[in-house]
Amino acid sequence: MQSNSVATTFQAVQMFERNTRWSEQNSLEKTNNTKNNDVEINKSSKDKKDKESSQEKLTPQEEAKVAELKAIDLAVRAHEAAHISVGGGAVRGGASFTYVKGPDGQNYAVAGEVAIDTSAEDSPEKTIRKMQQVRAAALAPADPSGQDYKVASTATMLEMRARIELMQEKTEEMSKEQDINSYKEQVNNTKNSQIENTLSLSA
Repeated sequence: MQSNSVATTFQAVQMFERNTRWSEQNSLEKTNNTKNNDVEINKSSKDKKDKESSQEKLTPQEEAKVAELKAIDLAVRAHEAAHISVGGGAVRGGASFTYVKGPDGQNYAVAGEVAIDTSAEDSPEKTIRKMQQVRAAALAPADPSGQDYKVASTATMLEMRARIELMQEKTEEMSKEQDINSYKEQVNNTKNSQIENTLSLSA
């Protein structure tokens, strides 16, 4: 009976020792895994910082190129904004830009355009006003481009055409008024002649 108790106790001690060793082994493995994870995270963070640092480090030539692109970007945006601010209802939508990527990885606008409606209106007077606004919008920037001058020239031509059309309409109206006045005068003369003849017969 005693031996069984001793054996049982011995087995319990062995089991405790195995469990203890297993627990210690698991704890050691977890510690090692944690350390490995920390090393991997630190390595990943270091690689990311090194990558960002390498991107931030530009040569003097690259820095000069970035400065040039920034100046061009500002000038292009100001140019198109001038068109839009003066164009009013003749402007169709906002500005669209052409971009290039700089040495720093950023996109910079190097060209732009604004759609302007140069179609004629339903009356010469409206067309004249519209073309004046189109020409003003085309020449609004401090440094109009060749295309800007072309649009302004087109607007001037369309304005002149509308003025000719307006003059023709006014001439036709004047001619109609003259015809009406002439007809009225003829009618009046005829009436007066008839009255004179009647008076003459009565006499």
